[in-house]
Amino acid sequence: MRYMTRKILSILLLCLLFALAGCAVNSAALPSPAQTAAYPDKYNNCYIQDGRIYLADGSGGWNDVTPANIPPGDTINSALFINGNDGWVIDYSLKNLHGFTFFRTTDGGKNWDVSFVKISLNSGGVEMDFIDSNNGWILASQDASMGCLYVSVLRTTDGGVTWEVVSVTGGSDYDSTAGCLPSFGIKNGISFIDVNNGWVTGESHYDDLIYVYVTHDGGVTWQSQNIPLPDTSTGMNYETNLPMFFSAGYGILPVRTSDGTNLTMYFYSTTDSGMTWVLSSTIDGISLSVCYPQYCFSSDGQRGYMTNGVSLYAMKNDAWSKITPSASLTGVQIIYVGGEAGW
Repeated sequence: MRYMTRKILSILLLCLLFALAGCAVNSAALPSPAQTAAYPDKYNNCYIQDGRIYLADGSGGWNDVTPANIPPGDTINSALFINGNDGWVIDYSLKNLHGFTFFRTTDGGKNWDVSFVKISLNSGGVEMDFIDSNNGWILASQDASMGCLYVSVLRTTDGGVTWEVVSVTGGSDYDSTAGCLPSFGIKNGISFIDVNNGWVTGESHYDDLIYVYVTHDGGVTWQSQNIPLPDTSTGMNYETNLPMFFSAGYGILPVRTSDGTNLTMYFYSTTDSGMTWVLSSTIDGISLSVCYPQYCFSSDGQRGYMTNGVSLYAMKNDAWSKITPSASLTGVQIIYVGGEAGW
């Protein structure tokens, strides 16, 4: 997974932390990032907002490249462009029990090829990742029960023209001896750094566990990756987000835990392309009164920003500090262009 290394945004790193309308407060439950924020893709050249897909034009602007046959208001589950031409879209509204509709473009969204991926879907979403114009993976959530999520991993080597199921969930054990992803735990995404090495992250109903599963054979077999716990306290429940990789094997793995009112963010780092991880920084006492904190990083991963709509944090060389924003954070876009300042 090679975050933020494409020419199309070599100097621009866009992090749309909140939808333009701002983040609604939900006192009954923690707000869902998927409902309140617009995210750029892994290469930071496209994002989804209000059911539309926007692709960077290379000059600081954005073009609506949503396929014409996606009706307004549809739930676009995933969109990814690896450059200015090659992109893929999953429209979760166009699904049934037998599969989902898949879109592929090779000309920057001017034209889209449409296909139907056949896979049983009873519950959950569909996430995807591509590392080049040919090699990609899909994590399809198929059923759920009592803290378990049953998934299949699909792989393509022809850009999404055809797909093959390479792995399915095993039993409910902590770590499947069959080399499968276990059914326990709510998986939240899949990401690859090359054709062999990839990760699935999420959250489990077990305490004191960092939920990270890794593959070294392109998604065929999986095993739990041993990540040291960030806190010596017991009874903590952690949610892991997908790792982000930069140049020279450097990467960042975000992990969070919450007491329902405040959240703690832990950032692990790697210098060997995700083979080992160490805790590099911690931010305590992040209020969840507005939104989950969102973050963005420079192309080398050495600088970043994070906000929850109330406070603003800046990172330099793995160290986070709270800074004073020059304007209100609620309902704005934050754009980081790789220097000292951010907007």
